[in-house]
Amino acid sequence: QKVLQTASAGQARFDHDPITGESKGLLIEEARTNQITVSANFDTVSTNQGIDVIQNYSIAPDGSKTTVLWTAQSGSGWHRVIQSLGTVTAGTYKTASLYARAGFAEGNGNDIGIAFNNNGSWRVSANFNLDTGAFTKSSSGYAGIEYVGNGWYRCWASGSALATDAMYSYIFPGQNSPVQYNADGTSNVEVWGLQVESGTYPTSYIPTSGSAVTRSLDSVQMLNFDNVASGNEGTAFIDWTIGGSDGGQEYQFRMENSDGGNGLAIFYDDPNVYATNWNVSNSGTVTTSTARNKAAVTYSQSEGTYRHYVNGTAGSGSNTYDGRYAPNRLFLGASSSSGASQQYIKKFAFYPQRLSNSTLISLTED
Repeated sequence: QKVLQTASAGQARFDHDPITGESKGLLIEEARTNQITVSANFDTVSTNQGIDVIQNYSIAPDGSKTTVLWTAQSGSGWHRVIQSLGTVTAGTYKTASLYARAGFAEGNGNDIGIAFNNNGSWRVSANFNLDTGAFTKSSSGYAGIEYVGNGWYRCWASGSALATDAMYSYIFPGQNSPVQYNADGTSNVEVWGLQVESGTYPTSYIPTSGSAVTRSLDSVQMLNFDNVASGNEGTAFIDWTIGGSDGGQEYQFRMENSDGGNGLAIFYDDPNVYATNWNVSNSGTVTTSTARNKAAVTYSQSEGTYRHYVNGTAGSGSNTYDGRYAPNRLFLGASSSSGASQQYIKKFAFYPQRLSNSTLISLTED
């Protein structure tokens, strides 16, 4: 069983597929806060209704013996665990995620549900089958499930506040919707690692042990980039996968000059990939429908132009290049909270020459 890893502040995070072990690339994420103050044995900071609890039941995805076994108590009524999220501004999305594994009961004991309620309205409800990995959800909100090995799934659901009012997240072991039901006293599931954060998708697990924890924005930069790059000509290439997006411009890389502000960048704004030379406000676009993309931008001072290609297709739009300042720093992902997202960078490369258009097509094709 592969073990979920954590990284220290300032340490690069190279993520891998939990089943195949294949490298996903360098993980870059926006800042997020886990509001759940005790994320492993989170029932200790939750309200339990109709649930029997066994703490430290077995081995969690991070290798510690900190899982919790929930059994729905025999009888009719609510069987759920509730987390109070305080007052949430109307329109704000909250996402709850947790690791869950089927218990030893048969039937619906191997289901788990996640829901949000605000202003007396269920904002999203999702059901996850821990035998098959299938899930269903209500018409509103978002949801997903990922198998991480040894019977464990990471399940998540996201819903928005209808009004500026109190909001609650709910977990329903052994049932598929936020309703009361008659439990047999044997339906059970194993859970661990609850995270509730603002946004429409879950980010990597943020462990907590007594208070909410914020993971800062991942900012990757290379100073003295002018040792390899010049303002005369060059080509930058990136291979990345979109992990999650809350919308807006999300940068893959930026080459810029710290004095004059001139530079080139590739950024994603669903469903388009743009290249921009922001000192003269030019950009081109390629529409993409895939999570994984390859893009290259090439520039030449003598030609006075730049071009970009995404997945073998040339970008449209104006492409005048103003190379008054050589780029002397490189950012992978966002350089600030503006333009942040979740992405996996498989490869970045810089070539100190203007590559031909045919080479750019070959470089960015699958």
